[in-house]
Amino acid sequence: MKLSRLPLCTALLVVCLLSCKVFAEDPNAILLGERFTIGSEILKQVRPYFVYLPPSYNAPDATSRRFPVLYLLDGGAHFNATTGVVHHLSSPNSGVGRIPETLIVAIPNMGRTHNLTPTNVTHGPYSENSGGAADFLEFLRAELISKIDATYRTTAERTLVGHSLAGLFALNVFLERPEIFAHYIAIEPSLWWDDQLLVHRLAARGTRTLERPVTVFIAQANSPASDYQDPQLKRQHETAIRAFSKLLARQQNAYLRAGYEFFPDETHVSSPLMGIYRGLLFTYPPKPGE
Repeated sequence: MKLSRLPLCTALLVVCLLSCKVFAEDPNAILLGERFTIGSEILKQVRPYFVYLPPSYNAPDATSRRFPVLYLLDGGAHFNATTGVVHHLSSPNSGVGRIPETLIVAIPNMGRTHNLTPTNVTHGPYSENSGGAADFLEFLRAELISKIDATYRTTAERTLVGHSLAGLFALNVFLERPEIFAHYIAIEPSLWWDDQLLVHRLAARGTRTLERPVTVFIAQANSPASDYQDPQLKRQHETAIRAFSKLLARQQNAYLRAGYEFFPDETHVSSPLMGIYRGLLFTYPPKPGE
Protein backbone atom coordinates (compact mmCIF):
# COMPACT_ATOMS: atom_id res chain seq x y z
CA MET A 1 0.00 0.00 0.00
CA LYS A 2 1.31 3.42 -0.91
CA LEU A 3 2.23 5.62 2.00
CA SER A 4 0.21 8.78 2.49
CA ARG A 5 2.08 11.84 3.71
CA LEU A 6 0.17 14.38 5.71
CA PRO A 7 1.27 17.31 7.86
CA LEU A 8 1.17 16.57 11.55
CA CYS A 9 -1.00 19.42 12.82
CA THR A 10 -1.03 19.56 16.54
CA ALA A 11 -0.75 22.12 19.28
CA LEU A 12 2.12 21.21 21.48
CA LEU A 13 3.25 22.30 24.85
CA VAL A 14 6.51 20.50 25.52
CA VAL A 15 7.66 20.42 29.10
CA CYS A 16 11.24 21.08 28.21
CA LEU A 17 12.86 23.97 26.38
CA LEU A 18 10.56 23.66 23.40
CA SER A 19 7.23 25.44 23.48
CA CYS A 20 5.45 26.28 20.25
CA LYS A 21 2.24 25.70 18.27
CA VAL A 22 2.07 23.86 15.01
CA PHE A 23 -0.45 24.95 12.40
CA ALA A 24 -1.21 23.33 9.05
CA GLU A 25 -0.36 25.24 5.88
CA ASP A 26 1.35 28.00 7.85
CA PRO A 27 4.70 28.85 6.21
CA ASN A 28 5.91 30.26 9.52
CA ALA A 29 5.01 27.16 11.54
CA ILE A 30 7.69 25.25 13.41
CA LEU A 31 6.83 21.67 12.48
CA LEU A 32 7.35 19.01 15.08
CA GLY A 33 7.10 16.10 12.66
CA GLU A 34 5.03 14.44 9.98
CA ARG A 35 2.23 11.91 9.95
CA PHE A 36 2.30 8.85 7.69
CA THR A 37 0.34 5.65 7.30
CA ILE A 38 1.45 2.13 6.48
CA GLY A 39 -0.72 -0.75 5.35
CA SER A 40 -0.02 -3.79 7.53
CA GLU A 41 -0.60 -7.22 6.06
CA ILE A 42 0.16 -8.73 9.47
CA LEU A 43 -2.34 -6.68 11.45
CA LYS A 44 -4.83 -6.22 8.58
CA GLN A 45 -4.92 -2.50 9.35
CA VAL A 46 -3.76 0.82 8.00
CA ARG A 47 -1.60 2.12 10.84
CA PRO A 48 -0.61 5.75 11.39
CA TYR A 49 2.81 6.73 12.65
CA PHE A 50 4.61 10.02 13.33
CA VAL A 51 8.21 10.82 12.44
CA TYR A 52 10.48 13.40 14.05
CA LEU A 53 13.74 14.21 12.29
CA PRO A 54 16.63 15.65 14.29
CA PRO A 55 17.77 19.18 13.38
CA SER A 56 20.91 18.01 11.57
CA TYR A 57 19.19 15.40 9.42
CA ASN A 58 18.70 17.69 6.42
CA ALA A 59 21.85 19.75 6.92
CA PRO A 60 23.97 20.06 3.73
CA ASP A 61 27.01 18.58 5.50
CA ALA A 62 25.08 15.58 6.88
CA THR A 63 23.88 13.91 3.69
CA SER A 64 25.81 10.72 4.42
CA ARG A 65 25.26 10.71 8.17
CA ARG A 66 23.08 8.01 9.73
CA PHE A 67 21.00 8.32 12.89
CA PRO A 68 19.71 5.98 15.60
CA VAL A 69 15.94 5.57 15.93
CA LEU A 70 13.70 5.69 18.99
CA TYR A 71 10.44 3.76 18.61
CA LEU A 72 7.78 5.22 20.90
CA LEU A 73 4.74 3.20 21.93
CA ASP A 74 1.56 5.04 22.97
CA GLY A 75 2.85 7.53 20.42
CA GLY A 76 -0.26 9.68 20.32
CA ALA A 77 0.12 10.42 24.02
CA HIS A 78 3.86 10.88 24.36
CA PHE A 79 5.16 12.18 21.00
CA ASN A 80 5.30 15.84 22.00
CA ALA A 81 7.08 15.31 25.29
CA THR A 82 9.54 12.80 23.83
CA THR A 83 10.58 15.06 20.97
CA GLY A 84 11.18 17.83 23.51
CA VAL A 85 13.35 15.60 25.69
CA VAL A 86 15.34 14.22 22.75
CA HIS A 87 15.83 17.68 21.25
CA HIS A 88 16.99 19.08 24.57
CA LEU A 89 19.45 16.27 25.24
CA SER A 90 20.81 15.95 21.69
CA SER A 91 20.39 19.08 19.58
CA PRO A 92 23.49 21.18 18.90
CA ASN A 93 21.27 24.20 19.55
CA SER A 94 20.64 23.12 23.14
CA GLY A 95 24.29 22.68 23.94
CA VAL A 96 23.62 19.63 26.11
CA GLY A 97 24.95 16.97 23.76
CA ARG A 98 24.35 14.07 26.15
CA ILE A 99 22.77 11.73 23.60
CA PRO A 100 23.13 11.38 19.83
CA GLU A 101 20.69 13.14 17.57
CA THR A 102 17.90 10.62 17.06
CA LEU A 103 14.92 9.98 14.81
CA ILE A 104 11.67 9.31 16.64
CA VAL A 105 8.99 7.04 15.24
CA ALA A 106 5.82 7.22 17.33
CA ILE A 107 3.11 4.57 16.97
CA PRO A 108 -0.38 5.68 18.10
CA ASN A 109 -2.68 3.05 19.53
CA MET A 110 -5.23 1.00 17.62
CA GLY A 111 -6.43 -1.79 19.87
CA ARG A 112 -3.99 -1.05 22.68
CA THR A 113 -4.77 -3.95 25.02
CA HIS A 114 -4.68 -6.52 22.23
CA ASN A 115 -1.42 -5.25 20.73
CA LEU A 116 0.56 -4.80 23.93
CA THR A 117 -0.29 -7.89 26.01
CA PRO A 118 1.74 -11.09 25.54
CA THR A 119 -0.93 -13.58 26.60
CA ASN A 120 -4.68 -13.91 26.55
CA VAL A 121 -6.26 -13.81 29.99
CA THR A 122 -9.93 -14.41 30.69
CA HIS A 123 -10.47 -12.19 33.71
CA GLY A 124 -9.14 -9.09 35.43
CA PRO A 125 -8.14 -5.65 34.13
CA TYR A 126 -7.59 -5.36 30.37
CA SER A 127 -8.44 -9.01 29.81
CA GLU A 128 -10.87 -8.44 26.96
CA ASN A 129 -9.25 -9.17 23.59
CA SER A 130 -5.82 -9.54 25.14
CA GLY A 131 -2.83 -11.46 23.83
CA GLY A 132 -1.87 -9.95 20.46
CA ALA A 133 1.69 -8.83 21.25
CA ALA A 134 3.37 -11.41 19.00
CA ASP A 135 1.63 -10.08 15.88
CA PHE A 136 2.25 -6.47 16.89
CA LEU A 137 5.96 -7.16 17.33
CA GLU A 138 6.09 -8.82 13.93
CA PHE A 139 4.43 -5.72 12.45
CA LEU A 140 7.11 -3.55 14.04
CA ARG A 141 9.97 -5.78 12.97
CA ALA A 142 8.98 -6.85 9.48
CA GLU A 143 6.93 -3.88 8.30
CA LEU A 144 7.44 -0.62 10.16
CA ILE A 145 11.15 -0.91 11.01
CA SER A 146 11.85 -2.15 7.50
CA LYS A 147 9.99 0.83 6.05
CA ILE A 148 11.81 3.31 8.27
CA ASP A 149 15.21 1.82 7.44
CA ALA A 150 14.42 1.95 3.73
CA THR A 151 13.17 5.55 3.87
CA TYR A 152 15.62 7.27 6.23
CA ARG A 153 19.35 7.21 6.92
CA THR A 154 19.25 5.04 10.03
CA THR A 155 21.68 2.95 12.01
CA ALA A 156 20.95 -0.42 13.58
CA GLU A 157 20.85 1.22 17.03
CA ARG A 158 17.19 1.25 18.03
CA THR A 159 15.50 2.18 21.30
CA LEU A 160 12.05 0.95 22.34
CA VAL A 161 10.14 3.09 24.85
CA GLY A 162 6.91 2.03 26.56
CA HIS A 163 4.79 3.04 29.54
CA SER A 164 2.39 0.84 31.54
CA LEU A 165 1.08 -1.89 29.19
CA ALA A 166 3.53 -0.59 26.59
CA GLY A 167 6.30 -1.05 29.17
CA LEU A 168 5.12 -4.63 29.60
CA PHE A 169 5.36 -5.05 25.83
CA ALA A 170 8.87 -3.56 25.73
CA LEU A 171 10.16 -5.95 28.40
CA ASN A 172 8.47 -8.88 26.68
CA VAL A 173 10.35 -7.98 23.49
CA PHE A 174 13.57 -7.85 25.51
CA LEU A 175 12.92 -11.35 26.85
CA GLU A 176 11.77 -12.89 23.57
CA ARG A 177 13.64 -10.99 20.82
CA PRO A 178 16.35 -8.86 22.44
CA GLU A 179 18.27 -8.47 19.18
CA ILE A 180 15.61 -6.25 17.59
CA PHE A 181 16.41 -3.24 19.79
CA ALA A 182 19.64 -2.13 21.43
CA HIS A 183 17.94 -0.22 24.23
CA TYR A 184 14.73 -0.71 26.22
CA ILE A 185 13.08 1.93 28.41
CA ALA A 186 10.10 0.60 30.38
CA ILE A 187 8.23 3.11 32.52
CA GLU A 188 5.88 1.79 35.18
CA PRO A 189 5.58 -1.49 33.24
CA SER A 190 2.47 -3.55 33.98
CA LEU A 191 4.46 -6.55 35.15
CA TRP A 192 1.53 -7.75 37.27
CA TRP A 193 0.12 -9.09 34.00
CA ASP A 194 -0.94 -12.75 33.99
CA ASP A 195 0.24 -13.49 37.53
CA GLN A 196 3.59 -11.74 36.98
CA LEU A 197 4.31 -13.81 33.88
CA LEU A 198 7.44 -11.92 32.81
CA VAL A 199 8.94 -12.01 36.30
CA HIS A 200 8.64 -15.79 36.29
CA ARG A 201 10.05 -16.04 32.77
CA LEU A 202 13.07 -13.94 33.69
CA ALA A 203 13.68 -15.96 36.85
CA ALA A 204 13.46 -19.25 34.97
CA ARG A 205 15.67 -18.12 32.11
CA GLY A 206 18.57 -16.81 34.14
CA THR A 207 21.66 -15.17 32.68
CA ARG A 208 22.07 -15.69 28.96
CA THR A 209 24.42 -14.67 26.20
CA LEU A 210 23.11 -11.85 24.01
CA GLU A 211 24.10 -11.26 20.40
CA ARG A 212 25.09 -7.66 21.08
CA PRO A 213 25.17 -5.22 24.01
CA VAL A 214 21.72 -4.28 25.34
CA THR A 215 20.60 -1.73 27.93
CA VAL A 216 17.37 -1.97 29.91
CA PHE A 217 16.08 0.89 32.07
CA ILE A 218 13.03 0.53 34.31
CA ALA A 219 11.30 3.49 35.96
CA GLN A 220 8.88 3.14 38.85
CA ALA A 221 6.59 5.81 40.28
CA ASN A 222 5.02 6.37 43.68
CA SER A 223 1.31 6.25 42.85
CA PRO A 224 -1.03 6.77 45.81
CA ALA A 225 -3.43 4.01 46.78
CA SER A 226 -6.31 6.20 45.62
CA ASP A 227 -5.13 5.71 42.02
CA TYR A 228 -6.08 2.03 42.19
CA GLN A 229 -9.59 0.63 42.35
CA ASP A 230 -8.11 -2.59 43.66
CA PRO A 231 -5.45 -2.23 46.43
CA GLN A 232 -4.26 -5.74 45.67
CA LEU A 233 -3.41 -4.70 42.10
CA LYS A 234 -1.30 -1.84 43.48
CA ARG A 235 0.71 -4.31 45.58
CA GLN A 236 1.12 -6.70 42.66
CA HIS A 237 2.18 -3.87 40.35
CA GLU A 238 4.81 -2.51 42.72
CA THR A 239 6.08 -5.92 43.80
CA ALA A 240 6.44 -7.18 40.23
CA ILE A 241 8.44 -4.16 39.04
CA ARG A 242 10.85 -4.43 41.96
CA ALA A 243 11.22 -8.19 41.55
CA PHE A 244 11.91 -7.96 37.82
CA SER A 245 14.40 -5.13 38.33
CA LYS A 246 16.31 -7.01 41.03
CA LEU A 247 16.48 -10.17 38.92
CA LEU A 248 17.70 -8.18 35.94
CA ALA A 249 20.37 -6.42 38.01
CA ARG A 250 21.76 -9.79 39.12
CA GLN A 251 21.94 -10.97 35.50
CA GLN A 252 24.07 -8.08 34.25
CA ASN A 253 27.16 -9.00 32.30
CA ALA A 254 29.36 -7.57 29.57
CA TYR A 255 26.41 -7.58 27.15
CA LEU A 256 23.62 -6.49 29.49
CA ARG A 257 23.49 -3.22 31.43
CA ALA A 258 20.39 -2.74 33.57
CA GLY A 259 19.12 0.30 35.45
CA TYR A 260 16.24 1.05 37.79
CA GLU A 261 15.05 4.35 39.23
CA PHE A 262 12.24 5.18 41.63
CA PHE A 263 10.48 8.54 41.35
CA PRO A 264 8.91 9.39 44.72
CA ASP A 265 7.21 12.54 43.42
CA GLU A 266 5.64 10.98 40.32
CA THR A 267 2.52 8.87 39.80
CA HIS A 268 1.77 6.20 37.24
CA VAL A 269 0.25 8.84 34.96
CA SER A 270 2.93 11.53 35.38
CA SER A 271 5.96 9.24 35.17
CA PRO A 272 6.57 9.05 31.38
CA LEU A 273 8.30 12.43 31.06
CA MET A 274 10.82 11.78 33.84
CA GLY A 275 11.16 8.14 32.83
CA ILE A 276 12.07 8.99 29.25
CA TYR A 277 14.49 11.71 30.35
CA ARG A 278 16.30 9.60 32.92
CA GLY A 279 16.09 6.51 30.73
CA LEU A 280 17.91 8.23 27.88
CA LEU A 281 20.60 9.51 30.23
CA PHE A 282 21.10 5.95 31.48
CA THR A 283 21.16 4.61 27.94
CA TYR A 284 23.91 7.03 26.96
CA PRO A 285 26.23 7.47 29.96
CA PRO A 286 28.91 10.17 29.84
CA LYS A 287 31.99 9.19 27.90
CA PRO A 288 35.33 9.03 29.73
CA GLY A 289 36.63 12.54 30.28
CA GLU A 290 33.22 14.22 30.06
